[in-house]
Amino acid sequence: MSYGLKPLAVCATICDLSKIGRENLNNIANLVDLVEVTPQRKPRLKINRFALETVGDISWPEHQLIFTVPFNVAMEKNISLVLWGENPQNEYGAGNTDRIYDNSLRPEWLSEFGGLNGLRVGDLMDKEIITASEAAPYRILDPDHGVKSLYLGYYFPWDGCSNAIEATKHGFRENLKPVEGIGYHYENLDNLQTGVHDYFKYIKYGFGRCTDLVSNHIRRKRITRREAVEMVSMFDGAYPSSYLGVSLETTLDKLNLGIDQFLVICDKFTNKKLFDLPARGSKRLKPIPKFQVGVNA
Repeated sequence: MSYGLKPLAVCATICDLSKIGRENLNNIANLVDLVEVTPQRKPRLKINRFALETVGDISWPEHQLIFTVPFNVAMEKNISLVLWGENPQNEYGAGNTDRIYDNSLRPEWLSEFGGLNGLRVGDLMDKEIITASEAAPYRILDPDHGVKSLYLGYYFPWDGCSNAIEATKHGFRENLKPVEGIGYHYENLDNLQTGVHDYFKYIKYGFGRCTDLVSNHIRRKRITRREAVEMVSMFDGAYPSSYLGVSLETTLDKLNLGIDQFLVICDKFTNKKLFDLPARGSKRLKPIPKFQVGVNA
């Protein structure tokens, strides 16, 4: 059902695109018109490393571009409406609880909670990580653009699992086995850096992407809490030695980072209130929380 819309799909190219991610992106182009915006790779890799070292987020460029690129394309093409998926505040608790029923993306949410972790584009230029021209894709061309911005999840039942089931009917490919650190076949298949990103979430806050997903499944009564706890114990916080079958060494090499340097960064961002640091050695151990959530708690 099209609801009378002729959508233009807009994609900000992923930081380190996986093979299956490329296949799924190409499939979207079989369904609708697709604009893919790819900023310069070398400056982006510099941002990846700088953001990992300073705020513990290897995917910072991606988190910025997914919001700036659609608005900029809309302005360039004189499109008055941008549609997003779920409201992150409602689905994942990302921001103030008084905004969980918003139907539109608010600029103040993007500035405070949009995944920037206190790092701004101006900081990158001040530190001479990128130049002003290289920073252009990471900025909204006109903050007073007037483009209307709505969450589809406000108007229709919306969740990743149901969307994946529907998408497979139209050519979407799931992974052949549960994704490392996540435990599901359909989630986060595009960016090879996601294993590092989700690991840092875990060592910072004590829970990872698997917890996010099983919490949603519990709320939708797909699984029990006992089943969710078992999933979390199996997958959450797994050291990202590989992701989608690609080794951590391969991913870090693109950023000119070695494993020893990476472990130092990991230790820097491990929340000592929640974890004891894992022992150093040839095999990184999963940090174990000082608290333990029991199945029957």
